[in-house]
Amino acid sequence: MQLETEWLRSEPELAGVLAFCYLANNYGYTGDWFMDNIKDLKPIPTLNWFRHAFAPTAVFINLTDERYVKQTVPHKPGELLSFKLAKINDVNKEVPGNITLKILDSEGKTVTKKNLSVILSAFDRSSFSVEIELPKKTGGYLLLAEFVAEGNVSPVISRRYIKVGEVPVYKFFEMRIGSFE
Repeated sequence: MQLETEWLRSEPELAGVLAFCYLANNYGYTGDWFMDNIKDLKPIPTLNWFRHAFAPTAVFINLTDERYVKQTVPHKPGELLSFKLAKINDVNKEVPGNITLKILDSEGKTVTKKNLSVILSAFDRSSFSVEIELPKKTGGYLLLAEFVAEGNVSPVISRRYIKVGEVPVYKFFEMRIGSFE
């Protein structure tokens, strides 16, 4: 749902994305965003990630998520990965900020890091190209883009899983985010 929301929000032709939550009764179903009975609702990771996917200002990775699209050809170890970052700004003023691109190995250790400055124009829906060097070691990796708008401390996170080199089974780091606030 995070991937789909990021993709839809990046499309300049679309005016908005509606996300609905299904809450009906205490007989079991509480939708895709919560668990437990309605009176005891607890958010699940989907709702936590939606805070990022629906952030009014954000930068999203425009790249196939290779954990889910199994037929993608793995990248060559050590090569430059070229892709686009989509700029999203739903407010009527310019928003400067910083992007930290990271590649994390299957244990969650940062193996590559790159910092960029960016300015999101008012009501921006555009993209720009970036490159980052892939690890020389084969395996499954997590590519992160962390956008922090000037004056904020909490990043808006976009993530994609990538395959580097050929191995029988790719192990990926599963990033957890804090509870919904």
